[in-house]
Amino acid sequence: MKNICSFLFVLILLVSCKSPASLTKTPPVVEIAETAENFSVEAQKWRNGIVFFATGNEPFWSIDIDRDHEIRFTNMEGDKLIFNKMDVKWLTDASYAFTASDESVIFSFTSTEEECSDSMSDKISSYSVTIQVQLKGESNKTTFTGCGSFVPDYRLDGKWKVAQLGNNKALETDFYGKIPVFKFEMNAMRFGGSSGCNMISGNLNMRPGKLRFGQMISTLMACPMGKEDELKQALNATLLYSLEENKLILKDENQKITIVFVKED
Repeated sequence: MKNICSFLFVLILLVSCKSPASLTKTPPVVEIAETAENFSVEAQKWRNGIVFFATGNEPFWSIDIDRDHEIRFTNMEGDKLIFNKMDVKWLTDASYAFTASDESVIFSFTSTEEECSDSMSDKISSYSVTIQVQLKGESNKTTFTGCGSFVPDYRLDGKWKVAQLGNNKALETDFYGKIPVFKFEMNAMRFGGSSGCNMISGNLNMRPGKLRFGQMISTLMACPMGKEDELKQALNATLLYSLEENKLILKDENQKITIVFVKED
């Protein structure tokens, strides 16, 4: 209770000082009918330009970090602290932490890559998050803890055909008569497809500009000479991705192309 009161005091003081870190009331929640297009929280976040979000309970809070401009923190009362993302270092040198401040408040954010489960659901997130809010000139800090995730890039959702493996064009003769096609399911963060011989599937892990294929499994059919092993190695080596028109370009940590996919209709 003491922590909650301290944070509310910070918010009250911010309103009276008209701090540059905007403090606004969250608009009323609009009920949206659940459809195939909007049932996923992550899909809605992505459509709204969010790249990372986190929530916590006891008391409830949430934070959204969008692609271009803002960091928005909301407390249980529906009040917001809004900071310009350009004013803080976010994801520089693989850092998942930042500090933002104005004339009245210091806002600190730290996240750690580890499995995290909140107290209100069974959902497992990829990051634990700690936020501290401190009034300048005061030693007391209000601490909020919770779980967070990067929002998948839903442009990858769907089927993709291998067009290039390394620097070489993918040929049917390299893959037992059929070019490999993989399906990316961004809601489930999984992929699966065929090498032309064996089925391959696994998990996806991503953050802005980065993509990893993990926990890959495959069937164990004996196959004639081909590039199935080279394809698996390329998937394992992938760390970076970019999209150019209908092409998904994957690269390793040295910026060397591992695979180029083209979108399937």
